[in-house]
Amino acid sequence: MIPRTVAVSLRAVVLAVLLVATLAGCSKDKGGADVDAERAAALLGPVLRIGVLSPMTGDFAEDGQDIVNGVKTAVAQFAPGGKLTGFGPFTQVELQSEDTGCDPRQAALWARSMVEAKVNAVIGAYCSGATLEAAETLDRWGVPLLTPASTNMDVTGRGWPYVFRLCGNDLAQAVAAVRFMHERRAVRSLFLVDDGTEYSRNLADYVEVQAKDASIKIVGREAVDMGQQDYAAVLQKVKAAAPDMFYVSLQNADAGSRMISQARKAGVTAQIMSQDAVRHQRFIKSAWKAAEGVYFTFAKIDRDRPEYRNFAALYRKLGYGEPGSYSASAYDAALVLLTAIRKAGGAAPDAIRDQLLAMDVEGASKRILFRNNGDTEAAYVVQRVENGRFVDVWAP
Repeated sequence: MIPRTVAVSLRAVVLAVLLVATLAGCSKDKGGADVDAERAAALLGPVLRIGVLSPMTGDFAEDGQDIVNGVKTAVAQFAPGGKLTGFGPFTQVELQSEDTGCDPRQAALWARSMVEAKVNAVIGAYCSGATLEAAETLDRWGVPLLTPASTNMDVTGRGWPYVFRLCGNDLAQAVAAVRFMHERRAVRSLFLVDDGTEYSRNLADYVEVQAKDASIKIVGREAVDMGQQDYAAVLQKVKAAAPDMFYVSLQNADAGSRMISQARKAGVTAQIMSQDAVRHQRFIKSAWKAAEGVYFTFAKIDRDRPEYRNFAALYRKLGYGEPGSYSASAYDAALVLLTAIRKAGGAAPDAIRDQLLAMDVEGASKRILFRNNGDTEAAYVVQRVENGRFVDVWAP
């Protein structure tokens, strides 16, 4: 049996070779909606092809599966049994779901593969680095991309006309975090740790800037490696600095639970705050007692709204269990995409973009209206773990 890591590497190599062979006959890499005649004809065929990019293996697999399940829930609502009505030339819908592993290189390869497979639009990815690499290719070829989870400011900051975001962004999350620290917890000193990934580092950067503007003293800033198991050296620095707040910006719940559990065992008594990538039910299960009292910023979702209740009921009925952290926003990405295609009567990239920019829809996570840059409004709340549950404690 081939070891899993080797198998994944071989798959990437094979994919790369196939893509090089496929693309070798292309005279040039065309941009925007200027696609070749074969692709344009395929876009008018009877099958609506939607790509999904998310991590299905590795540390982020659970979040990636939540995204896929959210998209499938919307498709089941619009197209029971995969059959479409009222979608112009489209009578069927197919999903092409691919595993990025949160690796930007893998995301770029799969994006090229989806262009060649003539998908009409893509939902994904999860990690910002992967989304940015995929967007570079997809937008150039006129394939709309809607991300339910990538918060990096560049996702909608590079002027890509076919890229849209359903979640919030790093700046909005940082502003909410620091406002809470300053206004509700009277924080005067802060120690930050990130893992060097695009998302975690950039968010910590924004928190640091906002904290300084709020006259909160930065008493330390450290970086750890993704996948690191022992944080003793960094945590001794945190303990010695004795901050009012210890801000943990890591890429997933497993890393967050390790660091925060070790922090409590090391005698770090500071208040602890983390962010939406760590906020997952798995964090509470893993950190257990150390999870109690930890604060998190997370996008506001009113689970009492009928739109959310209807979504969650269908999600459970389909056998996916309880919605995960990004299930609702992934559902909303597919919801607005399918709504745009139905209203446009087809999947021409410019028509999808125009319909999305004119969108005003009540989604599962929020009311969805897009700005001209592809962003949506997003409010962040602060939650605290209390008796093994995430409880809202502040909603600005």
